Amino acid sequence: MIKRYEVGSRMSQAVAAGGLLYVAGQVADGRKAGIEDQTRDVLSKIDALLAAAGTDKSKLVAVNVFLPNIADFDAMNSVYDKWIDPKNPAARACVEARLADPDLRPSLNGDHTMASMSSRGTCSFPLLTRSTLEAREPEER
Repeated sequence: MIKRYEVGSRMSQAVAAGGLLYVAGQVADGRKAGIEDQTRDVLSKIDALLAAAGTDKSKLVAVNVFLPNIADFDAMNSVYDKWIDPKNPAARACVEARLADPDLRPSLNGDHTMASMSSRGTCSFPLLTRSTLEAREPEER
């Protein structure tokens, strides 16, 4: 079964399929805000999508962070580190990349076994949750 969340004309903000939740790239609403505020906004959007799907950040499997200026790395991490579940941190990569709007700062993408985010940039998480992976038959893993 496939379930879509916050469906728009071009894309869904999240899609649950096969025990996984894929979260589209999220961007901050306040595009002129600083990196910390944009990151908070994006993470808040991700939390809302995870909650709508009946899951949470403790089940994140992987997160990809895209920053248009790698100099924002420490400032973005100051917010991200307070947000991520310290007992269940996801695998993560962070790269510098040009985003669609020059005012966007971070973009995150993740996998949740059952998520994605973006701030002044875009953040997207194809999210996989551990519980989903554990619930699969061995041959599906």
